[in-house]
Amino acid sequence: MSKWITIGEIVSIWGVSNSFNVKKISDNKSRFKNIKKIYIQKGDEEPEIINVKEVIEKNDNIIIKFDDNLNENIENYVGKFLVIPEEELKTLKEDEYYIFQLIDLDVYDSNGNFLGKVIKYVENPKANDLIVISNDEEIMIPFIKEFIKEINLKEKKIVVHNL
Repeated sequence: MSKWITIGEIVSIWGVSNSFNVKKISDNKSRFKNIKKIYIQKGDEEPEIINVKEVIEKNDNIIIKFDDNLNENIENYVGKFLVIPEEELKTLKEDEYYIFQLIDLDVYDSNGNFLGKVIKYVENPKANDLIVISNDEEIMIPFIKEFIKEINLKEKKIVVHNL
């Protein structure tokens, strides 16, 4: 059974003919180019495969026009997610990570003190921040080498330089 990775969210209907405004959740610039089929999922449902007629890039979003044979009312697709099987992800370089890989990792300082878990990743033009939870409060740690000492996906942990 595949693990499904979210690459977009249907945020609204666009026009009148099976077209949707989709918020991209993917750094892969060519992810939606020449796409012919897409998987759509809500929650833990098994993804539905839908044929794609057209994709139009629009700033941070895209407009996707689907085949005329949708299985549900068009309104029911709003709020669903575009997903791909994990096997279809591009292989990353050694020090690169997908955001979903960082979520829920335990975070420790250089002395081994537990600081919290990564709860989300926030993009910031000056520095990318990890948000961790510690003693019921959020701490933002810039996701740059000066702050991040080690990321170990096998041990599910991140070590940061002492703050």
